[in-house]
Order: sequence, then C-alpha cells, then structure tokens
Amino acid sequence: MWLLVIAAWSIPGLIATVVFYIARMESEQAVSWIEALLYMFPFWYLWALLTPLAIWVARRLPLDGPRRWRNAFLHLITATLFSFTHLTVGLVIIRAVIPGPPERSYWEALPYFFRNYYEFDVLVYGAVVGATYAFDYYRRSRRDALRAAELEVRLAHAHLQALKMQLQPHFLFNTLHAVSSLMDRDVKAARRMLARLSDLLRLTLETQGIHEIPLERELGYLDLYLDIERERFPDRLVVEFDVATEALEAMVPNLILQPLVENAVRYGVASRPEGGTVSVAAWREGGRLQLRVRDDGRGPSREGGGVVRTGVGLGNARARLEELYGPEHTFQAYSPRAGGFTVEMEIPYRRAATPSREIRSA
Repeated sequence: MWLLVIAAWSIPGLIATVVFYIARMESEQAVSWIEALLYMFPFWYLWALLTPLAIWVARRLPLDGPRRWRNAFLHLITATLFSFTHLTVGLVIIRAVIPGPPERSYWEALPYFFRNYYEFDVLVYGAVVGATYAFDYYRRSRRDALRAAELEVRLAHAHLQALKMQLQPHFLFNTLHAVSSLMDRDVKAARRMLARLSDLLRLTLETQGIHEIPLERELGYLDLYLDIERERFPDRLVVEFDVATEALEAMVPNLILQPLVENAVRYGVASRPEGGTVSVAAWREGGRLQLRVRDDGRGPSREGGGVVRTGVGLGNARARLEELYGPEHTFQAYSPRAGGFTVEMEIPYRRAATPSREIRSA
C-alpha cells in the first residue's frame, strides 16, 4: 500500500517541480533541478504520510448518511488541521534540506505559507476524501454485484435440483406401479425390473447435484430405464438409436432424455395394442448439439383425435434447458403430419473432459 501511495504522490510532485523550476527561471531567480526537487517533494511526500490518516477520517465521517452536514463541517475542521500540520512540518523540512541561509525566519515564513497554500491544501484533502469515497463505492458495488451473481447461481442451482427431484418421484411411482401390476403375471420379470430400478436409482444418486454429464453416460442411464420398459412391453417396444460418435462426448443435462423417452413410451407404445417404435438421435452441427426423441404413436392431431402430450417430462425438460442455457438453446415438441410425436432440442456443443464408458449394447 505504501509503495502505491508514494508512487501516486510522486506524479504531482514531479509536475510541481517542473512548474516551480520554470517559474523561477522566468523570474530570474533560477534554481537547480536538485533545489527544485528539494523544495517541492517534501510537501508532496508529507501528503503521502498523511494519506492513510485522511482515508481513515473519510471512512469515519461519511457524507451519505443522516449526519452528512455535521460530517462536512468536521471535514472542514480536519482539513484545516491537516493543512496546519502539512505546512508547519513541510517548512521545517525545507529549511533543513535547502542549503544556505533562509530569506525569512521560520515565524515570518509560516504566515506567508498559510496565506498562499491553505486553500490548496484544503483542495488536496478534499481530493483524497473524494477518491476514498469513490473507491469505497466501487468496491461496495463490485461486492454487491458478486453477491448478487452468487445468489443467482445458488438460486439457479436450487431450481435445477428441484426440477430433478420433481422427475425422480414421478418416474419411481410409475415404475413401482408397473412392477405391482407385473407381479401377478411374471414374478421373475418383476424382480428384474426391481433390480434395474435399483441400479438406475443408485446411478441417479451418484450424480445428484451434477447438472451436466457426457451424452454417453446419459445414454447409459437411458439404457437401464429401457430395460425396465422392455420387461413391461417385451413384444411391443422397439427402440432405435442413431447417435454420432462425436456426439457421445458432448455435455448434456443430466437425465434429460429419460423423461422424454418415458413420455414417448407412455403415449406412443403403452396406449397402442400393437406397440410402437421410439427413436433417439444425436448429432453435432458445427458448435451445436442436436438431440431428438421421436415415437410413431398417435400424436395430438389437428382434428382433435389425438392425445395432447402433457405431463412432468416435457415441462421439466423445457424448464431445465432454459435454466442451463437460456437463449442458447431451442426446444420444440410437435406432431409431424405423418403421425407420432417428436421432441427436438439444440444446445451448445461442449466436449466432456473425460468421456465415460457406461453405454451397454441394447
């Protein structure tokens, strides 16, 4: 801090030295550069010594509170005391360092200094106080901005976590209901479903609080979920994957595909006696990652004969993408003319640091 203060006061000290040197040359009372430095720098370096005290006073006497007028008056008194200290001590130093007998005695020179430099000293004190207020205001504003940003991040994190927790009970209850209905028909299949459910819940808990994972790992979770659905619909569910190799290392929201596939199975497969096909695709286009989940079931037709797709999955996916990517993402859910239902997502392509290896062959 002291080095910064000394460097700051050296700048006006040099300027004052040059001005003093030129003025003396024009008045035919020339001085050497050394004499000019010895005359000017003690005054400015005294301000360097007084600066910490002036900063301390400025912070004890703020001008933005209910006592601002009282504090302004106290600042004027303090400025006078600072000027008195600065000029009396500065005059002693000058008389000590400049060679030769002085033109006036100390007590004769002191009133002269006060008449000529008091107002200037008050301005210098005011500049130090003003700079202190400006710096403190900037520091408070920056601190408040950082706190607001941290709070916004924490709120977004809490919202994302709430959205994920919203999915887990929804999926768990649906699966347990399916297991319950399967127990009367196929106990072994029900046990396999419970084992898969246990694996899926374990992996879900391992990534709790993690909002983005590699797509390869996300497909591993999806594979476990589809094992459960294959037990429910062994002859009715067909799943197709079309995933580009470079897309596997892309970061995607954790558990973003499972609720969309669950929605596709519910409306595109479970509601049809003949079953249906669910397709999952992912590919990279430049700096963007494209994700698509599609089924060939009966979509919400314009004539009103189809089923309107609603529920936790679609709304949750849309909300999480908005939280994570804001305007950097797109989300579309629609029914093509050929039938079925399609969900398309586009997010920034960001490659994972270390790709995972959890995808299993379907």
